[in-house]
Amino acid sequence: MEQKESLYRKLTYAAAADRIPIAVMCNLTYRCPLECEHCYVVDARPGGDELTLAEYISLFDQLAAAGTLFLTLSGGETLCRTDFVDILAAARARHFAVRIFTGGTLLDEGLAADIASLHPIAVEISIHAATPELHDRFVGREGTWDKAMAAARRLAGLGVNVIIKMNVMNFNYHVVRTLHDLAKSFGADFRYSPYVSVTNDGGREPLGLRMTDEQLREYFQAVKDWVGLPPSEADACDEDISTPVRYNGRALSCMSGFNNCSIDPYGTVWPCVSLPYDLGNIREKPFDEIWHGEEAERVRALVDETAEECARCELDRYCFRCPAFSLLEEGDIRRASREHCRVARAAKEVFGRPLR
Repeated sequence: MEQKESLYRKLTYAAAADRIPIAVMCNLTYRCPLECEHCYVVDARPGGDELTLAEYISLFDQLAAAGTLFLTLSGGETLCRTDFVDILAAARARHFAVRIFTGGTLLDEGLAADIASLHPIAVEISIHAATPELHDRFVGREGTWDKAMAAARRLAGLGVNVIIKMNVMNFNYHVVRTLHDLAKSFGADFRYSPYVSVTNDGGREPLGLRMTDEQLREYFQAVKDWVGLPPSEADACDEDISTPVRYNGRALSCMSGFNNCSIDPYGTVWPCVSLPYDLGNIREKPFDEIWHGEEAERVRALVDETAEECARCELDRYCFRCPAFSLLEEGDIRRASREHCRVARAAKEVFGRPLR
């Protein structure tokens, strides 16, 4: 396992050095039937001019030519697209390893069978509690927990790699292990993260869901007693390919814009789903021209900018600093992310050794 992880990391480093976008997240739509309180999506034009199937086919051809290997289909709710299976089929026809993010509530038997037949590497379903009452209240719709769990079981039964994932917040931090055990009971994997972000227009409403300092310590203590190890760096970010590998003392402390990027439903390319640097739109320029363009290079140059507070911080080895948090919450990508400082401090108190 260690050898495979090492080879994977070598691949990501080599891709970053050569500016190869081996991982791309496509947000197919911002439409969603749920109203999750922590959602970062604020969209003024839901569904109005989303990329068409033909545009996705052209985009996938361009990504394949650019060297993309891993493709994540996300949202909003990806399954709000009536042409979702066609988009997935187009991606698989180009041999991308496809990961799907969904809330699971629209995933009926027919759709599950179609997805299973196209062999994604994983379907990740967001479930926020171990009981229907808590989950349904959070997402604002009754019956969603039952539907999401049924979808997860259905896919797992069809041989699909299912991952149940949750953001750990002040209302659900005490049920992480319970949800883990429930997922494992039918063969699903489990991921969890203690981070809640601002909305993509900088709105701070979701921040009220963050754990208190005491709850963070309780959470880490439970993880220590249960797993014996801290959460992995992959838990810090949805985009596994951009795990933090550069020193936190650098302004851009991840691989965003080097070996991965995000494309919104309207064709705009971003370094990642959270970093608000508009690199260009594929309806106006070819992807390769955007990826190697002036704005993309300006973002990459941030690696040479120093995050002074982080460069000399004793919490550095406990911290998975996210530059998007620094930019959106602190107003400067070169500043420390106070939330990551707070989480790292709690982790250090409980584990007493680095997370990485």
